[in-house]
Amino acid sequence: MFIDLAQKFPDVNWILAHSGNFELGRIESVKAAQECPNIYLETCSSYGDHGTIEYFVDSLGDERILYGSDVPLIDPRFGVGRIVTANISTESKRKILGLNALKVLNLKESEVIG
Repeated sequence: MFIDLAQKFPDVNWILAHSGNFELGRIESVKAAQECPNIYLETCSSYGDHGTIEYFVDSLGDERILYGSDVPLIDPRFGVGRIVTANISTESKRKILGLNALKVLNLKESEVIG
């Protein structure tokens, strides 16, 4: 379904929320993003599967992965911690924790931070 929509509307950025909840969802989300350059994966999840962030980066690269918190349902420290402790580069962590979102929203860092 997401692939069809992403291909039908290639100028729209599609964010797949909860991309890492379960193994099957992770696999399907990555496949969709690999097929469609306008699909982004968002990391919020109520499950703490180790290796999810690394799997995303290894499979897709770090340009289309977005931090998601699921606030107020879940303490945001959980989601941040999954990324900060992931075995990926510091630059990948910076992208996932905010720089990629700026790109999707067509914002400059100076517009947000000041």
